[in-house]
Amino acid sequence: MRLVKIEGGRINVCEPQKLVAGETITSGQALKLDAGKLKVCTATEKPAFIALANASANSEVAVGRIEPNQVYEVASPGSVTVGVKYTLASGAKGITSTTASGVAEVVYADSKVAHIRFS
Repeated sequence: MRLVKIEGGRINVCEPQKLVAGETITSGQALKLDAGKLKVCTATEKPAFIALANASANSEVAVGRIEPNQVYEVASPGSVTVGVKYTLASGAKGITSTTASGVAEVVYADSKVAHIRFS
């Protein structure tokens, strides 16, 4: 997952955050806070951050805070519809074609990529 557009032109500053024990992340993963530390989101959890680097358990990593005015690009899972929310893929670096309890709204899609936002 990578940031491709910020509507309104406001850019967030990178934030350092600690990972939970036993968690390893890679750049582009959707993350949430769990007891004050970062953890990879499950399919139906709305992320609060995107990892900006790779990191391993109990280390600190640079993250970007997710805002509703940001659009991210992910690989298209196939047939998706603009305006519909989809669940996060395993590993929280993309989306699935499942709409039940979806958290990522598609704002653009073609056969290769989808642009999503979390609102």
